[in-house]
Amino acid sequence: MTGRQDEPSSPRLLRFSTGRVPASHRIEHWASHDAEALIGLDIRTLENSPLMAEEINLHFPARRFARVKGSAQIAERSERLIAEHTTGDVAMFFALGGKAFFQHSTGMILPTAGRAVLHDADQPFVRGFSYGVREPALTVSREE
Repeated sequence: MTGRQDEPSSPRLLRFSTGRVPASHRIEHWASHDAEALIGLDIRTLENSPLMAEEINLHFPARRFARVKGSAQIAERSERLIAEHTTGDVAMFFALGGKAFFQHSTGMILPTAGRAVLHDADQPFVRGFSYGVREPALTVSREE
């Protein structure tokens, strides 16, 4: 588990950007931030381009909101990563535009603007964004 019992009862704001991180370390830093702030993901860029990404997070005891913006990328939540970063959460990703896919154990979804994907964060999935990602995201504990 992620130790959510230690979270403060009032909201906590976090900001992260890859803008000042050397290109060769951006994916590593982005993945580390996301694992702590939202959910752990393995990140890959498309066409070996440097990752550009930023996230603003608002943490409550049982909910975590994020505004995510980034360049084209693939984000995977594998069984290995789930074992390392189990959340007990349900994740919701709200599409604002662009071209994306969401692949899970029973199929694939092509989210379009104005649609949301709801998925158990402790079940594997792969997401991809050919033109980049711009979305709000929310994780909520299963109990909530």
